[in-house]
Amino acid sequence: MNWLGKALTAILDSERNTDCKFIINDKVYLGHKLIFSCASEVFERMCYGNFTEGTTGEIKLTDVEPATFVMSIIEIFRCELFKRD
Repeated sequence: MNWLGKALTAILDSERNTDCKFIINDKVYLGHKLIFSCASEVFERMCYGNFTEGTTGEIKLTDVEPATFVMSIIEIFRCELFKRD
């Protein structure tokens, strides 16, 4: 894992500097708008566009299971989604 992946994993493990909440069913996961918006154009629009999520910091996801979302968080924070061959 590169230095950025290590630093982001440390932030993920501590939940430091979170500025949004992902709500899936009855579970809440704290997150970082900037990091999620870098990983996904959809999250960028939700967090920084003219949407309620950008103002409230609460992002409700209805089309994903909690376990799948947790795996996605881990991949994003470890920079696994950004690996290039």
